[in-house]
Order: sequence, then structure tokens, then C-alpha cells
Amino acid sequence: MFSPQFIEGDSAESLGLDGHEAFTIGEFAGNGPPYTVGVSAQGPKRTTFFTCRVRIDTPKKSSTTATAASCNKYVVRQLAA
Repeated sequence: MFSPQFIEGDSAESLGLDGHEAFTIGEFAGNGPPYTVGVSAQGPKRTTFFTCRVRIDTPKKSSTTATAASCNKYVVRQLAA
């Protein structure tokens, strides 16, 4: 579990998001906090792509997030094989 945050200058309004979207979260990018993540928001009329900052609020969460990100990449590769 992580807390995505719009990057400076982006907002739900500026991206045209109204709460009816289904979101797909990509892989974490970066070498450590702060991480970023690509997001795809599929709405009824269009798909919007944007980047979010991944908020890491505690040292424990930072360690867990880094481990989970590595684990998720491994699981996705295994499922794709």
C-alpha cells in the first residue's frame, strides 16, 4: 500500500478526472524515495496517462515499499512466462 500524490501542477481537475475512471498503476521508477509511478486512468470516453509521486511517510514504509516493488516485478514476470 502506498500513497500516490499528483506531481506539482497536476490535479484531478487539470487532468480531466471525475471519479469514474479505472486506474492502472505502473512500476515504480527511481532509485529510492522519492519514487514516481506512471498511472493510466481509463474513463468512459478517454484514457489519461500521468505520473504520480509515491509518498513514503515512514522509514518502515520505505523499506516495505522497496521490497514490495521488487517482489511485484518478480511476480509479474513469473505470471507472464
